Amino acid sequence: PPPSAGGDFRRKALDKAITQIGVREDAGSDEDRRGRIREFRNAVTAPGYRQNRPPEPWCADFVSWSYKNAGKPIGPGGTGFAYVPYMKDWLQKTGQWHPKGSGYTPKPGDIVIFNWDGGRPDHVGLVESVNRDGTVNCVEGNASNSVRRIRRSLSTIEGFGHVR
Repeated sequence: PPPSAGGDFRRKALDKAITQIGVREDAGSDEDRRGRIREFRNAVTAPGYRQNRPPEPWCADFVSWSYKNAGKPIGPGGTGFAYVPYMKDWLQKTGQWHPKGSGYTPKPGDIVIFNWDGGRPDHVGLVESVNRDGTVNCVEGNASNSVRRIRRSLSTIEGFGHVR
């Protein structure tokens, strides 16, 4: 379905993410020879956040990169996120959060936050589409050490961020 009025940046963020499908870490190092993963990390400019820092999980960096390159940087002042729980907190505080079970139907380009163990959120990606069976097709960074498309069950989803 087309993005909602005024939400073209969500579609653009998804389109930017799709162009990166296939970027892969070198031997699970959280880095790649071409420097694409470092570029994802460098989209995060939060105070105290070191650019070109040692490798770490990069799913939130990737979502931040996608939105920044769509012309709609996310986070306080557009600084992005390197940590999924901070991204969820910001979405909640800004009224852009829709928990699973709230009746919200995710849109292409929405942020989807996953929780594998019931603790703090673990992973983040972008919604590509929703299937009739309730599963969600996503584009995710740092999914099996690469940028890839994945079909996810609702049981793994904590909620959705509909950035405005």
